[in-house]
Amino acid sequence: MLSIFRRIILLTIMITVAGLPAAHAQYTTPVDITFTRADGTTTAGTVHAPAGATGRPGVVLVHGSGDGSGEHYDRVAEAFARAGIVALRYDKRTEGYTPAHRDYSRLADDALAAVAALRSRPEVDPARVGLWGLSEGGWVAPLAASRSTEVAFLITIGANSVAPATQQNWANETRFRAAGVRGSMVDVLARNGIRQLVTAGQFAQAGYDPIPVLERITQPVLAIWGDQDRLTPPGDSLRGFQLAFEHAGKTNYTLRTLVNAQHGGQPTTDGFDKLPGLVPGYGELMGDWVNGLPGSAIPPGGG
Repeated sequence: MLSIFRRIILLTIMITVAGLPAAHAQYTTPVDITFTRADGTTTAGTVHAPAGATGRPGVVLVHGSGDGSGEHYDRVAEAFARAGIVALRYDKRTEGYTPAHRDYSRLADDALAAVAALRSRPEVDPARVGLWGLSEGGWVAPLAASRSTEVAFLITIGANSVAPATQQNWANETRFRAAGVRGSMVDVLARNGIRQLVTAGQFAQAGYDPIPVLERITQPVLAIWGDQDRLTPPGDSLRGFQLAFEHAGKTNYTLRTLVNAQHGGQPTTDGFDKLPGLVPGYGELMGDWVNGLPGSAIPPGGG
């Protein structure tokens, strides 16, 4: 199984472009902005940019589950900035967002509003702005990308190729087995609990199917998993992405795993703990991929 996790499926032709090496780029003090979402409400965001940036690629960070807070997003944004890429982290919509209710379609519209805001910034080339999605953002960011040619590329980390209820069931079983629970107790504690939540209408988006969305994405995709992920099945998810793209005849994608990394790309000893920082090579992987995209990362039909 590890040989599958560590295998690199590299079907994107990488072209070296001029620019500052990722390890040497300096970034400026983050700048706070506000922008308007599709429903007319406003939200705040923070732009992390390389020093003196102009005409650079840009990326919008799409949150995992929860309220979107946490310094992890700042670490990722800083990693992009060090690679010469302008990153926007924005405040996630929390109104109407609960375990029993959340709307991936609306969250995808919010992500596209953030893309529009970043495309208007003087630091970026508007034709080279993409999306990055973590965990739940691995359902939301692909949906946003499938809706707009203004999205130039897509990066996911810890994304699922299965429905949320299936993913949560796998995560529960994994945690219980790690704790020594076996046999019928796994069914009682893990599977039945998910079934009851779904039946009671307390599991939002439980049956959301990501495959049709993945099959509609025309933009270049970099999908990443930690080989010690305990929330998303990394091997099954990688294969699900690959099968979806192959079924659609897609070739401009790259699937990678990170060694000794947990769900969000942080170092780990067992997949359950989170050590400080990002796992070595994670930020460089994303930076090199974005900076090396063919055609300046302009998707088919893009402007």
